Amino acid sequence: METFSKLYDNLIKNSKFRILFFIILTLLSSISLFTISLKYGHDILFHLSRIVGIKDSFSNDLFPSIYSNYLNGYGYGNPLFYPDIFLYVPAFINYLGLSINTSYKIFIILVNFFSIISMYITVKGISKSKYAGIISSIIYAFASYRLIDVFSRAALGEALAFIFIPLIIYGIYNIIYGDYKKFYILVIGMSGLILSHILSTYIICILLSIFCLINIKKFIKEKQRIKYLVISALITLLITAFFIFPMLEQMISGKFLFNNTDKISEITKRSVPIYALFLEIILPLKYWIPAGIGIIFIYLTYLKIKSRNIKDSFITQCFIIGVLCLFLASNIFPWKLFEKAFSLIQFPWRLYVITTVLLTVGGGILISKIYTKNKDRIKQLIIVFSLSLISLISITVTTLLSGNTNLNNYYISMGEYLPSDVNLDYIKERGNVVTPNNQITFTHKKVDNKIIIDFVNNYDNTILELPLLYYKGYGAKINNEYLDVFKTDNGLVGVKLNNIKEGTLEVSYIKTPTIYISRGISLLSVTIFDLYLYMKGRKKDEKQKNI
Repeated sequence: METFSKLYDNLIKNSKFRILFFIILTLLSSISLFTISLKYGHDILFHLSRIVGIKDSFSNDLFPSIYSNYLNGYGYGNPLFYPDIFLYVPAFINYLGLSINTSYKIFIILVNFFSIISMYITVKGISKSKYAGIISSIIYAFASYRLIDVFSRAALGEALAFIFIPLIIYGIYNIIYGDYKKFYILVIGMSGLILSHILSTYIICILLSIFCLINIKKFIKEKQRIKYLVISALITLLITAFFIFPMLEQMISGKFLFNNTDKISEITKRSVPIYALFLEIILPLKYWIPAGIGIIFIYLTYLKIKSRNIKDSFITQCFIIGVLCLFLASNIFPWKLFEKAFSLIQFPWRLYVITTVLLTVGGGILISKIYTKNKDRIKQLIIVFSLSLISLISITVTTLLSGNTNLNNYYISMGEYLPSDVNLDYIKERGNVVTPNNQITFTHKKVDNKIIIDFVNNYDNTILELPLLYYKGYGAKINNEYLDVFKTDNGLVGVKLNNIKEGTLEVSYIKTPTIYISRGISLLSVTIFDLYLYMKGRKKDEKQKNI
């Protein structure tokens, strides 16, 4: 027991020892990566393709809106709809010469590390207790659904979201209960989440709305809190403008597979059997259902019920909303009645993300309030660590049993961001050709992300259909004269040559004014926001020196 006591003292009192502890948690939670090769995950080829798509664009466009090498050169507008700013880290590692698999592994280790740190900062900040932060960081490191997202599903967007959601909880806590002038925490969390995963943003916005409604009296009594909530939303919008506005522009300009379907998702069938809510059982369940959020959360819920004498409205809200979302994910909820309204989330068990974060935050704070003596706290550390390891063992075994994967070609998964009138079989059969609507003599070639066409003998109003998927922002010019570009019936780029008899036509994705303007807005907003944080930090340091 003396050894545990020394370890506990170091964790509480020594910041360097804590960092070492978080690194150990990171390595343990990343243990599946230390096998011979990268293991299969549901979405892994899609995300590996994104990373390679960014890396391959470095030579001609540092911030591509189109992955120009996708689909045999037809290009794919994934970056216009799925934020990829954080993927520049593995892309740059890959660019330096490491394999795509190694680059991905390094990135996942970083994701795990920052998720753990984020949870520690959140819980420590809310509770003012390092012990509570450490307890929560252990639970979060090995949380079943987080590990399933990282490894079994390889859902990189959601995995990144786990870094920022705790900060959002910390931010909304400050705005509702604490120092609302720390609104910048909510800004950082929401900006990071938007730039990680849009579906998770949708879910967390619902969560924030619930928190605000529950605490509406607080807002009515102290209207300044409403002001800082609105300020947070506006700054977040400005910071993420470079992604949000171009995405909205594309959605308004045309229809794509993800927003042009009348099919109701099978969300009812994808709800979780009641027996599978907590227990991690290795089963070949349909629809990728994660087999339980973790036994540790049964223990935390038990502690909450047992300690009803501890009155803390925030902890209570965390547990009530967390447990409610868990059962909403189950098949006891009448999803059939809500399929249209919530079909966007695809799988009810996406709500596990709320349960995981809220019970981890509330559970860590609760344990620190129940157990105040060092002896009891050490015992709880051991219990929490042991119960959390069950999730790690289960997910690791599942991952190791799965097959290997290697990226042989760009992969677009279900092709959600294809123009709705594109037929993949058609463009595969069509090949790399330019199709005129009448007789014309021409040759074409692709150089980097441009298609160059030399033509002569054009006497009519010729239209060329190019081997490029159409997204708003394509431009065509002859001798610096821009021509009309439009979408053909096949969802490809079409160009009118007018009556120009001969010349050299260049077609490339030149981006829209919205893209350039929104990037300028984001750059200016981030600069001002960073200066604000810097000046705030300086004032805090000067104040501490004067004390």
